[in-house]
Amino acid sequence: MRQTKNNMKDKKKLTLLLLVLLFLGLGLGYAVLSEQLKLNGSVNYGAMNWEVGFTTPTDGGGSVTSTSSVSSDKKSVTIACNLGTSTKSETCIAKVKIDNGSTFAVELEEAPAVEFDNTYIESVTTTWSENSSAVAVGDTVGSEASKEVIIKITTKALSKDMLPADSLTVPVTVTMDWVENK
Repeated sequence: MRQTKNNMKDKKKLTLLLLVLLFLGLGLGYAVLSEQLKLNGSVNYGAMNWEVGFTTPTDGGGSVTSTSSVSSDKKSVTIACNLGTSTKSETCIAKVKIDNGSTFAVELEEAPAVEFDNTYIESVTTTWSENSSAVAVGDTVGSEASKEVIIKITTKALSKDMLPADSLTVPVTVTMDWVENK
């Protein structure tokens, strides 16, 4: 009988110990599973490649010749229209590639910024060569892809006294800011 009482006490102790461990395990499991993971800080793009901007500008066949140059940061391109001594309205067209060598797609953050002297220039339009639609905010260029932009400059009809004796070259600068496409 004494052994039976000892066995019963041992079984009670073991059962109590198992219950305590069970409750501790359940409590710990609940705490772990209900915890929310919150991350703050910045992302390190060191492993990613950011290489997007204007490249390879060429004359696009307007009524007057254009010459183009891309800035060193590739965000802007300057088109120089050589009007000579023409007094009539002329068109100057340049084709410029935008290459996205990045490992992710990019989108245009703002409408293209266009700088020109409105004494000589009537209008400047930027369109995509693939579909002739205007370049607009939110337009995208895929990862490791390129698109061609057509920049068309229309000059005003000028009077003879507005022109120099030998030639007139009019610059227009187009700038585009790209961000990662989310």
